[in-house]
Amino acid sequence: MDKLKELVQLKLILPKIKNGMTRKTQKLEVVDIQNTTFKNDSLVSQHNDTNITLKLSNPTKYLKVVAHISSEDKKVQTQVFYKVDNENFTKKNSIRFGTNDTMVQYIVSANPITYIRLDAVNTNGSFDINYFEVLKISKSEYKLTQKLDAIKKIRTKIKQDPNLIKKFIKSVKQDGLNTAITTVKGSLQNGIEHGSTYQYEEPKLTDAIMEEIKNFSHKPLISIIMPVYNVDPKWLDLAI
Repeated sequence: MDKLKELVQLKLILPKIKNGMTRKTQKLEVVDIQNTTFKNDSLVSQHNDTNITLKLSNPTKYLKVVAHISSEDKKVQTQVFYKVDNENFTKKNSIRFGTNDTMVQYIVSANPITYIRLDAVNTNGSFDINYFEVLKISKSEYKLTQKLDAIKKIRTKIKQDPNLIKKFIKSVKQDGLNTAITTVKGSLQNGIEHGSTYQYEEPKLTDAIMEEIKNFSHKPLISIIMPVYNVDPKWLDLAI
């Protein structure tokens, strides 16, 4: 086990950073390895339950994780769990990475994180840690990265639908600047979060529902009031 820990520890040593750049890289100490062997300079998962527990040199609430895990099996995923002292690793406190590509994920915790656990999911074969870096970042750095990421996604959204700019200008003229900003922001955010557009689905009145309505002892009259402005009547018909 000690030899295996030593070999894994060597794989976690990062290449030297050029031009004297300083980074808040965490020093990772291998504290436990389960269901893993070492063969032909690669890690080999056993019993489909590999996990490597690492202790952070500097506990923190905000982490940036950069990883490149390679695997022969394309279906393999890497799951990184995180926890504070005296707690157990849970699925709720975890993030997932794909394999065979460099990926970046962020971890935010209410309490300083002291341990992370690297799991190889759905594999009984070989996999390798090509690059694995955990960086301590500040709250402001995290918020900045989220804003920059949102800007990139908004640019992508506008490229996909160039008419968004025209829609915004038209909305400013009709509804005012504040309303236009709120409307377009909501539209962009929905696209970012859900990655899909609105699709109308015709309501389905099943036989069971119709039968229940027929048996109502009291049949109320329902009025629907919707505040709208300059709306095509077809949308009102569909809404009702």
